[in-house]
Amino acid sequence: MDASTQHELNMLQARAYGPEADIDQDPRAAQRLRELESTFAGPEPAGIAPVVPEPAPAEPAPPLGGHLGSHREAIREPEDERHEPEPDSVEARTSFIGKIVSPRLRVWWVLSVIASIVASAAITHALTSIAPVSSSSGAPQIATLEKTTAVEVPSGWFGAGPSSAVFEFFGLTIFESSGGYAVAGRECISAVATEDLPEPDANLNNQSIQGSYFAGCRVGAFPASVELFVDSSAPEEMRAQFPPGSALQFVFDGNRVGVFLDEG
Repeated sequence: MDASTQHELNMLQARAYGPEADIDQDPRAAQRLRELESTFAGPEPAGIAPVVPEPAPAEPAPPLGGHLGSHREAIREPEDERHEPEPDSVEARTSFIGKIVSPRLRVWWVLSVIASIVASAAITHALTSIAPVSSSSGAPQIATLEKTTAVEVPSGWFGAGPSSAVFEFFGLTIFESSGGYAVAGRECISAVATEDLPEPDANLNNQSIQGSYFAGCRVGAFPASVELFVDSSAPEEMRAQFPPGSALQFVFDGNRVGVFLDEG
């Protein structure tokens, strides 16, 4: 058999016995296939059993469709554990995909899930690490100040007491004070530049200060707060941290100070 005839036989067999067989609709092609199969015993396509020549019928030949149908049954591929049936349901497709995904891809998928969880936890921690302090200004809270012992405010200076809470924020010292040095109320706070605090041996009878002084007290449901602009009178550390003209609000809730920023 020459190469062209062999190719023709292979093509006709694929149309007759392949997964997309359509030779039933082409009588001439079916007749040609029978002629070649009865004349040559050529090599079969991979995975297809040899075609057994059809014996001469004693009676009129059955319809072509029936002939091809019986051949399809005869050449059905043997079961192989490497071939999986086509899944018919979502669960079956999921199981099938899980079998063919390589172990490396599974490892990458697990690592991506872990990375997502870690990133979500980090974001959640960042959002909850600032203890909220109530304010009606609507400005975002950027920090929560806890009490510090690194800065000392002398008792009796601008209403500071021996147990007054002290807080520090970029060169500004905020401390509890009595209401006599601010507006009427209770749970008051005062704020001055840290560099303007008196020396330990200073004469506290002279209640004076070189820089700016801010004070506020709780009035009814409104907590004690002080506000200031970041301008030339603000501490140098604060001017380096925040843009000129922005405003800061310090709200005292009795234990901590919430810091709110309005960038204008």
